[in-house]
Amino acid sequence: MVLTTAFAFTHLVRTHNIKPQRSVVFLCPTAEESGLLGTEYYIANPDPRVLTNNTVGAIGYDVGNAWGATKDLVPLGDEKSELGALFHAHAAHFGMTISPDYIPSAGYWYRSDHFVYAKNGIPAIFVQQGLQYVGKPADYGMKTVVQGYMGTRYHQPTDTYDPTYNYDGMVQEMGVAASVGYELIMNTNLRPKCLNNGKCI
Repeated sequence: MVLTTAFAFTHLVRTHNIKPQRSVVFLCPTAEESGLLGTEYYIANPDPRVLTNNTVGAIGYDVGNAWGATKDLVPLGDEKSELGALFHAHAAHFGMTISPDYIPSAGYWYRSDHFVYAKNGIPAIFVQQGLQYVGKPADYGMKTVVQGYMGTRYHQPTDTYDPTYNYDGMVQEMGVAASVGYELIMNTNLRPKCLNNGKCI
């Protein structure tokens, strides 16, 4: 998903001769499962052209939606910074609603790479699929994705490619995230703030 979003940005810039007003970094860090080590290293050793204190936002993907299009998205961390309101606006432009974290007890906000940015004062969003699947029963998302895949296959040897996967949901996630990212790199007056006394966690 990260590389596809990067290709889309590159195509847009080259095809329409657009000059981004800010740098954009597409990062695929390693060692997340060992304690977010790759992102911790990046924050401690940033590219000198994109210093941490100049980073205006971070958008993270993890498990992409391989089960089809949804009517909603779940942007974890949306209440922690002004980046959340921006994400909400762009999701609405795509005809999608926003739903809350459906399994907060799992602590996903604290377990993926975006959290390293947030704890370092950088507004961050972790994009998760919604559960309102288009053309599916109301309980499809909870039964098939949360209880089915996340409950029995995630991080297991059985977590392999399935030819029945439907990537329309991933396209939605990338579309909204890329739209937010595009506004951030083109509008230098836009600098989302953390909402918790200057903290984004």
